[in-house]
Amino acid sequence: MSKNFVDKVHIDALVTAAVKATDRNSGRPFFYYWNGTRPVTAETADRVGQMLWQANWDVTMSWAPEEDRPFPEIPAYRHDELPGLPNPLLVLHLISYYEYQTVGRPEVWLMTEAAAFLGWLQGHAINRLPGIDEYPWGLGGAEDRDVFVRYPAT
Repeated sequence: MSKNFVDKVHIDALVTAAVKATDRNSGRPFFYYWNGTRPVTAETADRVGQMLWQANWDVTMSWAPEEDRPFPEIPAYRHDELPGLPNPLLVLHLISYYEYQTVGRPEVWLMTEAAAFLGWLQGHAINRLPGIDEYPWGLGGAEDRDVFVRYPAT
């Protein structure tokens, strides 16, 4: 893993994607589970962004010499919402980059709030991919043995 400090705009983009996300059926705001339900709204965006930035900082700065640190300590995070509607493919790519820069030991990472948040955001982005509703939800019959023939890779 690379483990470089992630720019604030990257954190802003991840948090903006969650703040702008709503449930297709209920219209409820995006939420994830970490010791209970955690909604991500304009009111909670600063806390969520600080949590993400802190997770990246902790892993990055654990090995960086003091002179290579972008700041002597992590600055307070204040969310600045990005304009526009998040593209689900871009959100997936941003999640991948963040994880590449932040995951130290996978067995430790999987137990963090940042991992929980990104797992839920990833699921939300996948469910927003264009054409996702055209595919079967689960497989369960002999005819499904040809699922890759009926839905070939492009």
